[in-house]
Amino acid sequence: MVNHQSPRGVHLNGSVPLANADEVFRVASSILGDCLYRIPDGETGVRTNWIGWQIDVLARNSSFEMISPDPNAYASLPHFRMRPGASTGDYVFDQLGYADAALSSYAVFSQLKQAGVLPTQYRFQVSLPTPLAPVTA
Repeated sequence: MVNHQSPRGVHLNGSVPLANADEVFRVASSILGDCLYRIPDGETGVRTNWIGWQIDVLARNSSFEMISPDPNAYASLPHFRMRPGASTGDYVFDQLGYADAALSSYAVFSQLKQAGVLPTQYRFQVSLPTPLAPVTA
């Protein structure tokens, strides 16, 4: 069945190849205008490569050890396992960086909205991978 109804909006999710959140907000707003209701920060900087930046976060945790990737795998990304003697009951995930990034980007979003650069109807969007993604990718 063909739908002849006009699109009602645009949903952005994931990395945007721009320099920073300020640029993402400005460019997305200027191009998409009223078609956009929620706007993410574009996962810029160290977050550009989806979950790839979590490798460094996991590598800093003393409960994990990095194991060599399978050379025959499609993408030879490193994997992690619990260190010998480490107990899952003792393990705590420290800061993963997502909350800090969201708070920082929200400050930019809020400033641009107050300055009238972004329309008042825009809402700030935080996009997160599933918890399984960094572990299995």
